[in-house]
Amino acid sequence: MFETTINTDALHGAPKSAGLPGRKTIYAPAGQAGEYAPLATNPYRGCGHGCAYCYVPSVLRMDRREFDAGATPRPNFLDALLKDARAYMAAGSREQVMLSFTTDPYHPGDTSTTRQTLEILRAHGLGFCTLTKGGTRALRDVDLFRPDRDAFASTLTSLDADFSRKWERGAALPADRLAALREFHGRGVFTWVSLEPTLDVESSLQILQETHTFVDLFKIGRVNYLPMTKTTDWRDYTLRMVDLCQRLGVRGVEHADRRDRERDTTKDREHRLDALEDLVRLLDRLRERSHDKAFAKDLVLHRRQRFALSHADLRAFIIGDAEA
Repeated sequence: MFETTINTDALHGAPKSAGLPGRKTIYAPAGQAGEYAPLATNPYRGCGHGCAYCYVPSVLRMDRREFDAGATPRPNFLDALLKDARAYMAAGSREQVMLSFTTDPYHPGDTSTTRQTLEILRAHGLGFCTLTKGGTRALRDVDLFRPDRDAFASTLTSLDADFSRKWERGAALPADRLAALREFHGRGVFTWVSLEPTLDVESSLQILQETHTFVDLFKIGRVNYLPMTKTTDWRDYTLRMVDLCQRLGVRGVEHADRRDRERDTTKDREHRLDALEDLVRLLDRLRERSHDKAFAKDLVLHRRQRFALSHADLRAFIIGDAEA
């Protein structure tokens, strides 16, 4: 079964967020990140996997060498997490919290903070999901995962070890990640794989073909900021992926950045353009207050991807000037 998820929250008015006002350690992800989990938390600063395609350093405005040097626990993270977890429990929330969007919970260093994080979430009635390239490093915490509440996920870009060493030099090799997925799946824990980023179309199709017996869900995306974004035929990839999912009876989810613009209805496009006009007004206000052109450029790129808008769309509203 293949599901096409269309996250129109930002365009049509978002439903009530799973997040609680004033809580920043456990928060509701915005934009496309919200397609992964209703809540999230990030225990560490930095990572250590050294993935060549990672966008996080630029988002955090952090030097890439520092980010790749390794992960360190955020100051006072566990105290802040405990306070937020108590607040969510008092509010009756039982949502799943994802680890993590800006780091890896099973990075190459000391991951004891990850275990403490999972213990706090469990103790306060919250579910959790870990998304990692750490492979069997995660098995040290397998006893904390509950089959009816939690999930284990891994990012896979290829099954080839040499390919992985090139793009993800500090991450666990693909075979090790598969071993972790099999172990969690064998224990009844829900497993899923992120095929985002898709660095090589054939590799992503092969991953689905060879892992679908022990992976419950595939999340399918693309790669941003790299040359293949412009050279890959994403529409053809989508059609091939849909066909493979249907033939194998696999459950897949297509992310917002994979949608074909040909499928937009006139009403959808009108909503997007209305949202873009609102965005332009916001950007104008921000640019009036800041002379940081690099920041303005990053913000434009982020919003452009979030709304799946073409460069022509942006130029139509004169945002393109900010990229000059």
